[in-house]
Amino acid sequence: MDRLSKEESRVSKQRAAKLYLCILQRASADQLSVEDRDAVRKRFSQMVFMLADSTYDAVVSEGDRDEPDEWVFADEAGERLLAWWRMQDVVPSTPGNERLLEHVERVQIAEREYASSESVSGFDDRGLIYVKYGPPSRVDQVNWDEMHNLSMIDGFPENEIWSYPALAQNGSFLFIEDDDEFELGRSTDLIPKRQRALALSPSRRGNQNAVRLLGIMSLVYERLAYYQDHIAFAYLDTWKYASLIEENRRVAQLGGMSYPVNEQPSVVATRIVSEVEAADRNFERRRDKEMPAQATEVIKLPTADLQYITSRFLNPDGTTRVVLDWAMEPEELQPDKSVVKRFRRSSLSRYQDRSVEVNVSIRDPSYQSIGAERQLVVFEDASADVSKGRTNSLTFALPKNAKHLALQTNAHMSTIKEDVVQYGPPFSYAVDWERDLSPLDETGRRLLLSDIRPMLLPRDVEIQSLVGSSIESAATPTPRMEIQPDDQLVIYFEAYNLRYGSDDRVQYTVQYDVEVRSPRWLLRDQFERSSTEVTQEGSSSRVEEYILVDLGDVEVEDGDTIRLTVEMTDDVAQSTSSRTIELDVAEP
Repeated sequence: MDRLSKEESRVSKQRAAKLYLCILQRASADQLSVEDRDAVRKRFSQMVFMLADSTYDAVVSEGDRDEPDEWVFADEAGERLLAWWRMQDVVPSTPGNERLLEHVERVQIAEREYASSESVSGFDDRGLIYVKYGPPSRVDQVNWDEMHNLSMIDGFPENEIWSYPALAQNGSFLFIEDDDEFELGRSTDLIPKRQRALALSPSRRGNQNAVRLLGIMSLVYERLAYYQDHIAFAYLDTWKYASLIEENRRVAQLGGMSYPVNEQPSVVATRIVSEVEAADRNFERRRDKEMPAQATEVIKLPTADLQYITSRFLNPDGTTRVVLDWAMEPEELQPDKSVVKRFRRSSLSRYQDRSVEVNVSIRDPSYQSIGAERQLVVFEDASADVSKGRTNSLTFALPKNAKHLALQTNAHMSTIKEDVVQYGPPFSYAVDWERDLSPLDETGRRLLLSDIRPMLLPRDVEIQSLVGSSIESAATPTPRMEIQPDDQLVIYFEAYNLRYGSDDRVQYTVQYDVEVRSPRWLLRDQFERSSTEVTQEGSSSRVEEYILVDLGDVEVEDGDTIRLTVEMTDDVAQSTSSRTIELDVAEP
């Protein structure tokens, strides 16, 4: 077969992905033929191990994960599965779904390389791990042929050990061959079952078999400990005991006095096997906790830490605008040495600047894209400008059917020539989702508050010198949901739909509560609180408020959480509205 061109391969993958989604979408169809039902179950079984329990329960109304023949799909299962795949998009700035393409390609490889006639998915446990995490960093074996004469003993299973050290410290999987297929196994599965059975008896023959079993276990665990160090103790224990027995046998042949043995070989073998089984279970629990639900190789770039806060406000025409305040830590905009070296060899000789491209993909409730925004920020002379950690803001409209935002940033080394930004490939990358961000209520029938936008005053500003609009001009938005103990915090918010009184004026009362919770306190419900209240008048039904938050009445330290609640009362209409924001306290 002729090799496909790069473009033909891309088109082929896209077609396969589209077919994959079409099959999944039919999960909620009223009537399915046996053939279609089997196709849906097969495709679902190829992804079910990546789903959270809440997603699984929303898709399958009856049947456990490991019982595909019992699966009964919920009424909206098809659309929920498609929405789930849209949520996995790791490059939301592009029209395609690269993560889905990667998944379909992995499935094809698993079906080909790790085929199983017994599994509904079409692949064995190696294929399952491959689909979840991609190819392992290492594949090893406990090779019986290297173990002296142990290859002469029947029952040693073929095995593979896959390692993913980049994903987790305990990212290792042992597979054991059983009936020509590989299954996830444990350390004790490497010990021949017949040898274990013969060593259980406390009889003389049983103890003789146990001595031999301990020798086998010592050799097996010695090699396995290289890849799964949680059973290193088993190698030491079996080696010590087997060495003691062998030494006693040699001494007895010479007519000498043997060393005392406190436990019979059968007891020792049984005990060590039991301890190894417990160690395996603990290892699996640690591995399950450390390993992600899935891993992707779509983006092979260092992941940056994007700091951002979104705030919603209502425009006079009733539409909602979103203000995205964002920043990246200085070290996030400094590429590593290998990247710098690669760029210096290119045609662009100098890269003193950094460019950050921010892409916002606006999604509807089913995570389909309904709009996009883009911002390019150039940090000139990065060594000086980036160190300031400056905050950048992007404002855009939020459509009525919007529900979620997908944020993506790409950082580039760049330079400016003749007022044109020139930059190469990105050197860092970040993606995050802001879910459940719906437009504000534009009906105008009740008092409504915008989101709270946290801001900070420069530390060298004297609060006593600030009057009226001075706070507005001096405060700077913060993109971080944390403050330092000595920060001067300002909150900004807007109020809409205030009712006019008989004098054609509005009157309202603003109360803000500061509640501090600390891990230092023993009781979960213990906290410090302070409240401030002020009454205002005005001539507009829409007002803007800048409030300097007084933290003087409460003591905050590193690790505390500040819960700030603003409640506004329309004194004319006697209606209230409130917003809350939580900020962590952290030392610089």
